[in-house]
Amino acid sequence: MFHRLYSDPVYIERGKLLNEMKKSGRLEQSHGYNTNFLEEAAKKDGFDKEKAQKQLEQFFSDVFVELSLKYGKIQDMGVAGNLNKYLNGNVYVEFENESSASICFLKTNKRWYNGKPIICELSPVVNLDAACCQSYETSSKCDRDSSCGYAHFLKFDPKLEKTLYASQWKYYHSKHLDD
Repeated sequence: MFHRLYSDPVYIERGKLLNEMKKSGRLEQSHGYNTNFLEEAAKKDGFDKEKAQKQLEQFFSDVFVELSLKYGKIQDMGVAGNLNKYLNGNVYVEFENESSASICFLKTNKRWYNGKPIICELSPVVNLDAACCQSYETSSKCDRDSSCGYAHFLKFDPKLEKTLYASQWKYYHSKHLDD
């Protein structure tokens, strides 16, 4: 579903994809809609912040690996943890090229995750840095809270991200050598 139609191809030139996995079960179960929902949810009785972080990292890994293997090389990826419902849980993926994003868009829009349809749209965002809230990125706080229209990307273990990107490089490098 497109909220807007963009005719200027420069917006998707490098293959930007907004993969709106409407609140994955893991995000839905763990937060109370706050700027940093893990911190807020941690205040609730019986909430295990470390377990929730591990589940989110597993979700990130699963999505990264599947999209990379099926559709193409990923340049950058982020999961929004905003307190507003229209951004929370969105997965932003920047592919290396437009064709990868287009194929992912077409094929992923026909799928379901956690009992809910996956709704994708190609985005006019030039890169993920342009989509993220600079205030939240630098201080993990945002004065605009739920009214902020920029993504508050969740933080993942840097070792995890390094491993995912290194594995992806190795896969595509060896695939290129085989061709």
